[in-house]
Formats: sequence, C-alpha cells, structure tokens
Amino acid sequence: MKKYLFLIFAILLFKYPIVYAKEITLDEFENDLRLERAYVVCNHVFDISKGYNPTLKDLLIAASYCKTNDVNVYEIKISQNINDEKISKSKGNGITTLEMLEKYNSDSLRFHIINNGPEKKDTNFTLEEFERTHNTEILNKFGNLVNRTLKFKGIEELPDGIIDENVEEEIEKTYKEVEQAIENLEFKLATDKVMDLVEFANKYYDDKQPWIQKKENIEEFNNTIYNCANIIANLSNLFEPFMPASCKKIRKYLKIENKSWEKIHAKPGVDLTNIEPLFTRV
Repeated sequence: MKKYLFLIFAILLFKYPIVYAKEITLDEFENDLRLERAYVVCNHVFDISKGYNPTLKDLLIAASYCKTNDVNVYEIKISQNINDEKISKSKGNGITTLEMLEKYNSDSLRFHIINNGPEKKDTNFTLEEFERTHNTEILNKFGNLVNRTLKFKGIEELPDGIIDENVEEEIEKTYKEVEQAIENLEFKLATDKVMDLVEFANKYYDDKQPWIQKKENIEEFNNTIYNCANIIANLSNLFEPFMPASCKKIRKYLKIENKSWEKIHAKPGVDLTNIEPLFTRV
C-alpha cells in the first residue's frame, strides 16, 4: 500500500464531513488553484483550504513529477448536504466532527462517511442513516463476529486448529481487492469488500455451528474458532484505514504486535478472558 493513500483518509475524515475524489488532467491541476480543493499527488497531500498552503511552484513541481513518473493526480472536493439541505451557518443545520464524536463512535463515523460518501455525486448525511450503519453493519456484523468468536462461553484462550484453505483464499482475495480499490480511490468499494469478508466469516461461523461442535466434536470446534480468529486478525489490517481504533483493540486482544498489509495468522494460546465488545448500540 502506498503511504499517500492513508494520508487521503486523514484529510477526508478529520477536516471535511463529506467529500468525493475524481481524477483530473495535468492541465487542470496546473491551472486550477481553488481554495475549496485539496489535491492528492503521488506521495504528497496538498490541503489548500486548511493547514499547509502549497505555492503554485510546489504544485508545478509535483505535476512535473507526475509527468515524468506517470502518476495520476486527484482532486478532492467538498460536498455539504445534510438532511436534504446544504449546510448553512444561518440555518444552523451543520454538525461538526467534534459534536459527533461527543456522542458517537469515531470508527463508525469514519466508516459511514467513506462507505456512503459521494464518489460520483453529492450525498446526503442524516443521523438516522448513520445510526443504521452503526447498528446494522458495524455492530451486528463486525462487532458481533469478534464478540461471539473471542468471547465464546467456556473458552479462556484461543484454541489451535487446522487452517481452512477456503478461508485462506478468501482472506488473500480480500487483500487484493481492497488494495486495488484504494489505489483507484474507490473508497466505498474498498469498505464493501472488507465487509464482504465479515459476512463470509459470519456465514462460515453459522454453517459450522460451533455451539454444537463444542459438545459433539471438540477438534472441529477448535478449527472453527481458530479460522474465525484468523479472519478477525486480518480484519485488523484490512479495516485499519477505515476503523483504526477498533483494529488497535483487536491487535491488543490477539497479541498482534504490528499492523501490516499482508495475510497474518492468529497465535493459538492467546488469553481471551479480557475481551470487551468493540461497539455498543446507539
């Protein structure tokens, strides 16, 4: 993964509530220095509206680099619709990031904005839709997978098991698909692909029925929990650009030392007595 891709997320999620990105030509890049724009060029992010203000010379040098090295340039534009209206100070209908963070989970906010952001057209932000994303997608799917796997009643440490090749293939495929989507600035697609792996894991869990396996075949039970834990371990990498706080908790639970962008395996024997839910219902 290229470093600038993670810098993009920093701009999208901490300075502007809703944005979209599109590729622009080098001529547009060289001649269009607008204050409401942020430009992503190669390994550099030029945020023109806040923070560092690049000079035209800076932009031209970056454009020259792009020409020489065949690198694309992208424009990031602000879209400010909330509850079907343009955000307006006079109407007082805006919601700041800090106000949202006082009440809601920061990872849920990041995920919702990326997954519902206006990549192709303006989008509309509502609290109802945000809460639906949190409760239905993040809590019920992702949070529940982690909770019912790592807090399974009666186990105090992660059991060892045989790696399921189908699970391994699904994990590897997801890394490739998510990386490609982010490289193409298709952030919604990237989050969808990670969530597809979550849904795969939940279906795998339900199909295996570990609550029955634990009574009838402890080896198969161990295999199921171990493979689901492996998916969760890799989700801590795949969700990192979108939900870093939750991924940090998972790495702590599974004793994963470093985040990376490659397939990893959970360590059998890890203590599971202090697992707490990643999310709570709103």
